[in-house]
Amino acid sequence: MEKYNYWVGLDDDAEKICVAILRGEDERPTAEFVVERNDRGMRRFLSQVKRLKGTVRCVYEAGPCGYGLQRWLTSHGVICQVAAPSLTPKKPGKKVKTNRIDARELARLYRGQNLTFVHVPSEEQEALRDLMRAREDARADVLRCRNRLSKFLLRHGHYYTDGVRWTQKHLRWIDSIRLQQPTSEAVLTEYKAALGAALEQLQRYEPRRRRRTSNYGIRILRSFGVSRASG
Repeated sequence: MEKYNYWVGLDDDAEKICVAILRGEDERPTAEFVVERNDRGMRRFLSQVKRLKGTVRCVYEAGPCGYGLQRWLTSHGVICQVAAPSLTPKKPGKKVKTNRIDARELARLYRGQNLTFVHVPSEEQEALRDLMRAREDARADVLRCRNRLSKFLLRHGHYYTDGVRWTQKHLRWIDSIRLQQPTSEAVLTEYKAALGAALEQLQRYEPRRRRRTSNYGIRILRSFGVSRASG
């Protein structure tokens, strides 16, 4: 029996995966179908792929669903790469966009070696990325809380001019402020509590960040690189 190369384009979201399979140089897909993103659907998809007689290569675009699909397929012996969506060629003037069409187009681009792939991190590397993202979110929360508190105090005529802001001295100055209206005083208390909680959360990330980055080094933090498709 003759064996072919199969190029499988996948368009995935949280609930389903649209699949388009191109055989060799065929213009039209050999098969197109949709599977639900659950155990039953994934078993059905794997069964369909395993029945193909030849080399099977799958591809999907990096997105909010992460790298779980790539890892799952790889663990079952199926070649799968993840394309950088911002570098995927787009047809000029193309406005019709569906999951099925996107899956078909990905398969064609994959076969033509026109995709650029992202580096797929290990689970340990991705865990470190999660930590760094969460820490940056916590830093942003601190900045937002500081901004809200500063604007609130300014509206009530309080502006700090005695040195660098957000030092212990500045925080003691804030704690010394008392507002005449009980409701405004309650709001001030809530703003200070929110800032304190945000600072505590940020501080909780620091030991983990130092421990993990010392183990993996700066190279892991920059592992979002892309590599050109080689075939």
